[in-house]
Amino acid sequence: MFTQLNLPPIPPSKHVDSDVFQIFECSEGELEYEQDVPGKMIEPLENGERIPDVAWEIRIKCNKETKIAYGPWADRQRELLWQYFLPTIYEDSPITLEPSIGQTRIFKSVHFRLLFNCPTILDLYFMHKMKLQQLHIECPVKGSYLDAILPFSTNPDGFDTFLSIDILQPIIRTNLSFSPFAQTDNININIHIHYPRLWNSLQNWLIDITTKNPQIYFIFEHKNFFQALINDWSSSSPPDIYSFTPFVYNITVHGDQVEILIPCNQGNWIDCSNENAQQPAENNYVSLCAKSLVLTYPLPFFEFCPKVTAMDLTVETEDVLVRLVIPRSNQMYYIIEGLDMHKRFYTPDGIKSQLSLSDAFNKRDDCFECGETSHLKVLVQILLHSSPPIDTNRTDLLYVQQVRSMGNRQTFHPNKLDYDIFNIEIDIGPVNLLLHGLFIKNLWWVKENLFGWDQMYHDIHEPDLIRENKIIIPDDPLVNMIDEDCPFDPRYFRPLMVTLRVALHNITVHLIYHTDNEPCPIGFCERLCVEMTTDLNETRLQVVILPVNVYVEDTVVRNKSDQHLSSGSLQLSGLIMRGHAMLSHEGLPPERETLEYAWQMEILLGKISARVTTIQMEKILAFLKNFYLQINANEYTLIRSPVMDKTKWIEKLKYDVLRFSLDSVDLSIIEVGNALHAQVAPVRLCMCNMHTSLCNESLTLKVGTIQIRQLVRLYPSSWLEAGSIHIPELHMNAKFDCHPPTQINIIEQIEFLRRHDQQTQRLHFLYNIKSQQLTTITNLRRPSNLSLSTNISLSSCACLGGSSNYYTLVQGEQFFKSSFRLSEQPLFGRSLFRPDLHVIHSHPVFQHKYNWHTYRHSSVSNEQLNNEETFYPFDFCRQKSQINQQELRNSNQNHSDSNISMNLNSFQQTKRKSLSEKKSHKRLSVSTTPYSTGTDDSSSSITTNDVYLTPAEHLSLNASRQTNLNITNNILESLVSTDTLHRSSITSSSIPAHFNFLARSSDDEETLSIKSSDSSSTDSLAAFEEILEKQQPEKSIPQKKSPS
Repeated sequence: MFTQLNLPPIPPSKHVDSDVFQIFECSEGELEYEQDVPGKMIEPLENGERIPDVAWEIRIKCNKETKIAYGPWADRQRELLWQYFLPTIYEDSPITLEPSIGQTRIFKSVHFRLLFNCPTILDLYFMHKMKLQQLHIECPVKGSYLDAILPFSTNPDGFDTFLSIDILQPIIRTNLSFSPFAQTDNININIHIHYPRLWNSLQNWLIDITTKNPQIYFIFEHKNFFQALINDWSSSSPPDIYSFTPFVYNITVHGDQVEILIPCNQGNWIDCSNENAQQPAENNYVSLCAKSLVLTYPLPFFEFCPKVTAMDLTVETEDVLVRLVIPRSNQMYYIIEGLDMHKRFYTPDGIKSQLSLSDAFNKRDDCFECGETSHLKVLVQILLHSSPPIDTNRTDLLYVQQVRSMGNRQTFHPNKLDYDIFNIEIDIGPVNLLLHGLFIKNLWWVKENLFGWDQMYHDIHEPDLIRENKIIIPDDPLVNMIDEDCPFDPRYFRPLMVTLRVALHNITVHLIYHTDNEPCPIGFCERLCVEMTTDLNETRLQVVILPVNVYVEDTVVRNKSDQHLSSGSLQLSGLIMRGHAMLSHEGLPPERETLEYAWQMEILLGKISARVTTIQMEKILAFLKNFYLQINANEYTLIRSPVMDKTKWIEKLKYDVLRFSLDSVDLSIIEVGNALHAQVAPVRLCMCNMHTSLCNESLTLKVGTIQIRQLVRLYPSSWLEAGSIHIPELHMNAKFDCHPPTQINIIEQIEFLRRHDQQTQRLHFLYNIKSQQLTTITNLRRPSNLSLSTNISLSSCACLGGSSNYYTLVQGEQFFKSSFRLSEQPLFGRSLFRPDLHVIHSHPVFQHKYNWHTYRHSSVSNEQLNNEETFYPFDFCRQKSQINQQELRNSNQNHSDSNISMNLNSFQQTKRKSLSEKKSHKRLSVSTTPYSTGTDDSSSSITTNDVYLTPAEHLSLNASRQTNLNITNNILESLVSTDTLHRSSITSSSIPAHFNFLARSSDDEETLSIKSSDSSSTDSLAAFEEILEKQQPEKSIPQKKSPS
């Protein structure tokens, strides 16, 4: 039986009452109903063919102006109608018996088809904070359809429902000011639902989504948008065990030729202009293109109100291309375009001008390639605590009593709840990068826009709308965050713990600069590992980069013996960056994110060595110049929105520490017949913005031995040292007056730090023994309400660590010891999550790729470190002196102009001692003897007390130094008159042993060496030091005379 009905034309957008929700509208269509008349069951066919089922099909064809509206409210009405006509049978569904031969056949399913033979509009409506939200899908071409097979029989294992949706060329938008979300050539959704015979047995939903050529825009606000959609779609009534049904969603997404566009404007400003506008939108994007993408996301719901639910999300992509999309209005556009048009770089197939995946994707306007990889895998392990709706008036329930006991919006603290856990692992490689400064800069802005301060995007026209009062910006950003219509539920403010592991391997980097004939320098790195963990109290970050090698060539024609100079190289033995953010939620409402009140950063580099020619150095400098220009270009710098400026005061009060270490630098600039060799080891720097109560921003720098030599080749394998510069050590302590401290600012900063650090007391320098003994908390209200002392006396700072709570590789005085090599310590490269293993071994992603069973470390013994002279930072960085404060004040009254040293940079050099002499630290200071009469100069001595010198003492000290200098000059003159050869070898022999290295060529035809008369120079140096030791007791620093 076949029936066809032609529906009469209906005026589009027919007026309906305000309380009516219109879910379907079609101006012209057809309804086809097809149903077979069941016959008798016959015997199976001889050829084994299956007898076709009895057909029962309903087809609706939409031929003109079709609109469909749906949403959570409409779905709840569908559920009510379904329960009314097909109520749940609370028993086992009976098995449908197959008709025997001669009996009437039965209908096993009904087939429903909805065909769209015209452009169609699909709208999805939902509510969020009493506002109507909309997801708009426009299908401009015909051919889309919906196909459903509904069961009418029950098998022994249950029954199955099949749903298939095919949408052609959809354009998906949201009602956000930044409306574009996605567009694609085709979306095919297949849903297979298996229902068991027992009504509350496990249901299995298989959801498969396939898309071709999708283009997806993503901002952080999309996460909030779809989260609100899910919240509205989920049930708002408390769970009931009598209606609970376990189920599992197995979601799989397949994508071909996928492109994800992420806006990367500074401050998350976005030009939300319409595409039809005369002016195109001026937005920067980072484009991720992948040939194939597979996402699997099982959502299990097995238990009734489980305490936690575990789930895994896996993303695998193949052949990924990264591009940078910038508008022509960007000041860097034509610079990047010029570099892109004139780039040449090495590939396994020769010198190329574009990446291998460049032709695999559609070309875009104003798009520049930045990198590619053949494999990217993401694994997200999630552990969530369920928060089902509850009736807070049911105080007789224990669960409701537990929730109410957590407090209200004023007394609740997130640490009362367990963490939701996210464990993220990312494996990328091999990686091929074209290094642009603008690309690195935009990646940083992507990090800030998605995971940092600027998650809330702002329309570029927002200032104009604010002036026109079309947008109202409240003084407190929390006004838009708090929904007063909903009762306070502390479970919605559960803290989050995130662990992140990112591994990049087999990295190739091309240092792009303007070139037409010669290829750009190329760099290689075996591993780059990023580890991070964050929770309610702190964030710890570690970046480990294994050895990096950079190679650069030139085309200068040289002799056969010097042809090896055409290839230069730079090496970095290793790099570690560690960051430690201390977080607090004291004094903040639950809607506010945790506050970062302290940040410590540690950058540790191993050895940097290089052997290049001047032409090769010019290429490196050309890249660095372009890179620096792109990084620091600020013509179109966008400030934060007025909403974010409300919280900018935190950056002025938080505590910042930076520690930098470079083990050594070995640089050789070589040309035919000439070589310049420079060596520096080590470099140590520490900075913080709270050295003492009198100095808020200061640095301490120590540069070890600096040796620069100029060599000239006399003949093959023979070099002459034409000149050299040797600086034993360089110390510098500096105070910055860019933000001069005031008493009010200091008190405000200390109160801010103590308020947020009083629970954990991780900033040890904020507390002393007395304050720790008196710190007791007996108030049941939040600890942030306690009164804090305004004593601003600080014992020290955290420049050198000093507490086990700091995530640092080195603690204390060893940081400034010259013989201490941080890259050779056993803790160098250890995993953040498993300190007993190297980061390579601890990463689960590496287990199927690498099989490293041995990893050796070499370290310096503690005895050698103890014998070395220790360099301490300046007194405003370390205050542990035990002097009479009253005496110091009396001395300062006699010399009103003694305000020195605190606002000056101090540079000092220490003389090199013989290896046989045992070194001990002796700081320059003055000590006083209580019963000294002031007439005996022999009582003066050099002690280790930390006391500043008065102006009179400086004059006396300078006079003593001038006397010692004259004696030294007389000694040198005697040495010169004795042996001229000895005088010429003093400089070269004073070079440390580990600096007797000059870069050698890989070619065996050339060997650079340094020859000097070691025996004669050693004898003269020993005689020189012996005379100095005899003269030293005779002249010493005069003592400060104290009253008897």
